[in-house]
Amino acid sequence: MVKIAKNLFLIALMTIIAISSGCLKATTPAVDLDLTTSAYLTLFLNTPQPDKQLDIRISDVEIYAEPVWYPLNIHSAAENLFSGSTTQQLLAAGEVVTGNFSRIRFQLQIINPAGKLLRQEQTELNLPTAMELKAGCSNALFITCQVAANSLDLPLAQQFMVYTQQRPLADELLYILCPKIQTLYVARVNPCQVIAAYGVGSNIADMVIDNNNQLLYLLDRQQRLVQRFDTIAQTFTDRIPLPLADEPNNIGISADGTILYVSDGYNRQLLKINAENGTVLEQQNISYQLGKPYPFTHQNQDYVALLSPREQQLTVLRAQPLTVEYTVNAGLQPYDVIYADQQLLVSDMFARQILVISPESRNITARIATTQMPGTLCIDTTNSNIIIGSSTSDTLAFLPFGQQLVARRTKVGGAVGDITIATGRRLVFAALPQKHQVSVIDLPSEKQIATIEISASPTVIVFQEP
Repeated sequence: MVKIAKNLFLIALMTIIAISSGCLKATTPAVDLDLTTSAYLTLFLNTPQPDKQLDIRISDVEIYAEPVWYPLNIHSAAENLFSGSTTQQLLAAGEVVTGNFSRIRFQLQIINPAGKLLRQEQTELNLPTAMELKAGCSNALFITCQVAANSLDLPLAQQFMVYTQQRPLADELLYILCPKIQTLYVARVNPCQVIAAYGVGSNIADMVIDNNNQLLYLLDRQQRLVQRFDTIAQTFTDRIPLPLADEPNNIGISADGTILYVSDGYNRQLLKINAENGTVLEQQNISYQLGKPYPFTHQNQDYVALLSPREQQLTVLRAQPLTVEYTVNAGLQPYDVIYADQQLLVSDMFARQILVISPESRNITARIATTQMPGTLCIDTTNSNIIIGSSTSDTLAFLPFGQQLVARRTKVGGAVGDITIATGRRLVFAALPQKHQVSVIDLPSEKQIATIEISASPTVIVFQEP
């Protein structure tokens, strides 16, 4: 017994030593990021014209705030950078200390297609201006690479440039919400690249955009308020408190941007809010669980649709005054609702079907079978299509208005969480939460043309039209 006890003691001691020396990785529960006393930094590597003859590998990334170099976590996909045709790759991301950072350094390897190491050295770059990271903020940093096969004799430090994010022009920007890292990414669409990141605080539940007034609204569940983001100034301007809501869970916006609708799960009520001054105009109690409010206009009358997945119901309210018009069965596992072609359409995940509901008869008029499990719905008004995403499939399906059969499908590279469309650009964006990506699809060809990499799961994406 004494010998066994000694052996157990030795094993425990060796385990502690191994963990403390870095041989073993101690596991911790998976929790959302806490930026109370720290910041979040995402580093991207851009190249205008990738050289397919070279593999550029970067490791041991560190940033400098006097007098210390701080390491950044290398992204797992950053082993072979720019060996393909992409012009931006996520290089590193992670929680960092606060401070003023002035330099960045990394280990660089350049390898030819045969696997021969051509150059290897540590590269250090000065930031053009100091980058201040405060507690709670999220920021993006960019390294531009000009390395090519015919320039390997030049000093490598001359072929790289580092720059901090700048305020972009407001038009044609994609906003990508990643609550797990308390970050809102901003991407341009030509080329498809992330250009900025902003800290949004913890527990942001939902987001909508007002293209008319170039404003973004983010629903903060924890603080029970709505944050207003000015997309022209690229800054948060003010907050709309929600004193009547205990658990705000989703937000919708009227077509003209004047009214916000917030669903309160705990009190089972819908709040109607003046978007300009934040005044609660009306509130309506609903006897069912509340999902995302979906404002729509039918025959010149404004309505709000609300799904209740637990009770398998769709509730339709008149917007003025805010009163319940009718309730209809919404299938076995309703997920999303949209209004298109004078009809309401509901995706039923369990039955793998799209329900068509007539606002006049208030009944289900058709059940359209889908081979994939339908989830998020989006409208392509130009081509008169319903675009269907699925959380269990790596494809988007296209359902033409008035038809009873899904016509076409296209691969997007992963299961779809959210969808938005750039009408003027003729692009569809599909958030891929499991891949930490946004897939970009060209609508005329219905083919994937690009992928936007981010460092966490995107939950909501919206596009700002010009």
